[in-house]
Amino acid sequence: MAGAEEMRAALAKGAAERGKFGALEYVRFRSPYREIERGSVAIKGGFYPGFPHIKRIFTLENGLEKNISSERVFAEEKIDGYNLRCVSIGNEIYALSRGGIIDAFSTEKLRGIVPRAIFQGNVMLCGEMIGNTPYTRPTNEFDVKYYVFDIYDLEEGEYLPPEERYALLKRHGLEPAPSFGKFHKKGDLKKLRALALNVNKSGKEGIVFKSEDRTEVVKYVNPNADIEDVGSTIKAIFDMPTGQYNQRILRSAIFIREYGLGKEEYGCKLGKSIYENFAKGLDMLEREGSIYDEFEILVKDTAVWDELRRHMSHEIRLETVFEREEKEGTRIKFRKIYVKSTRKLREFLNGKGITD
Repeated sequence: MAGAEEMRAALAKGAAERGKFGALEYVRFRSPYREIERGSVAIKGGFYPGFPHIKRIFTLENGLEKNISSERVFAEEKIDGYNLRCVSIGNEIYALSRGGIIDAFSTEKLRGIVPRAIFQGNVMLCGEMIGNTPYTRPTNEFDVKYYVFDIYDLEEGEYLPPEERYALLKRHGLEPAPSFGKFHKKGDLKKLRALALNVNKSGKEGIVFKSEDRTEVVKYVNPNADIEDVGSTIKAIFDMPTGQYNQRILRSAIFIREYGLGKEEYGCKLGKSIYENFAKGLDMLEREGSIYDEFEILVKDTAVWDELRRHMSHEIRLETVFEREEKEGTRIKFRKIYVKSTRKLREFLNGKGITD
């Protein structure tokens, strides 16, 4: 919880900033400050802590032994979406992004998904949204889905244990992150290894392991997901964060060795993913003049799209492909133009030389 004096100090030092969503004013912590997590938000006297970064483990047995003290662990699917906290303020639902911004698009979507009754217990939902969003791969199977992987008790200042969360979500008709079950950390090691291999084979991103009381959490990602992630972003290499590829190659190499998977097979997968997708990006650049990804969203209120453009245009260039009125609202297809990668790769294709 941030007191008034701490808030003033954080604002003065630039660790926090004021924001506004309609008439609602709030303060978000844009970077960690003392004991306060990045993404924490103070609104109307309420304080909503940022979701902490979860440790990754690189080996299964040693990783669980070193990072989770309970003998039994819950295993859940790691969803490849974007992180959103869902809160109720003044009897209205709001979506908070990982960085603590009130997200207009997600707020509209969650108001149609999350029942207000769940907030009678003064909780904050933490989940991943997937589907036709401004940040995830479009799909024809559904619009959006919201999987709740944690619930934070705002009065107690702690997360609910998994079984308590499952029961609460079931009562209110909300989807939890899919559960693989409860396992004995040592006695079920063979089952856990088989689960990790199955998750890798099925195309899921990975597994999140939680202690019985939810005080300890780690995530374990598989090589197929890492390789796919490398391939899907390689064309925008100069717009990616530092370390985007190092971690993924490291994780996948350790997993492949631990499980005795084919080094040649996965080496071919990684190489093909990099070179084919990079070549497609260069073809796109020569053919269309820029490198981009396309997204598709459906909004009830076009003001949501206006707010989205205002917010996202600070980081990237947006280009509207179409806006189409439908029964449920306005469907918008747009491109995110990767400006830095477009510029640098165009220079290289045009003959620019660099000194190593």
